[in-house]
Amino acid sequence: MQVSCLRARMPSGTINGMHAGAQARGVATVPASTTTVLEVTRTRATRTFGEYFESLLEASEFANRVELAEASGVDPGTLGRWIRGEKLPTLDKLIAVAPHLKVRAGDLAVRAGLASMEDLGMVGPPPAPPLPAIVRNIITRLAGPDLTPRQKRALTNHLAYALEMFDEMLEEINSAPREPRMRRR
Repeated sequence: MQVSCLRARMPSGTINGMHAGAQARGVATVPASTTTVLEVTRTRATRTFGEYFESLLEASEFANRVELAEASGVDPGTLGRWIRGEKLPTLDKLIAVAPHLKVRAGDLAVRAGLASMEDLGMVGPPPAPPLPAIVRNIITRLAGPDLTPRQKRALTNHLAYALEMFDEMLEEINSAPREPRMRRR
């Protein structure tokens, strides 16, 4: 991604590059006689994998890539070629290096361009916590062939009644005045 920076010479009476009247209306106006673009510079918004990997190495407990190589079993020359951008890593080597840098192998694979976050299932909300055993049991019984439709309706109605009672109990608890707590000394 490239970002352009524009420097402009504006007429006197401007505030933050906008004419005071235009700023109040939220619209920028520049007289036609004014030079608006003096210089355009381009900068890179993202780092290469090598730059990213080098920053992880610098932030790690390892003094240099030789120490990381000894710990992970990946050749130090290979690590140097990754940093210089001469070679892309392989997934097996990323898996070997990741725990030593305290990152997920998937994050390294995405940064190296070997996979996307979607490929690795890293997009979207985190998985829900597991359901309690009783809830799993109810779902299994309702979905299974062991109960007749009439029995499934009876179980569903009974659960709906139990849920109503639970909601009433919660409402009662939440609406009751709270007793003051005693402070410990």
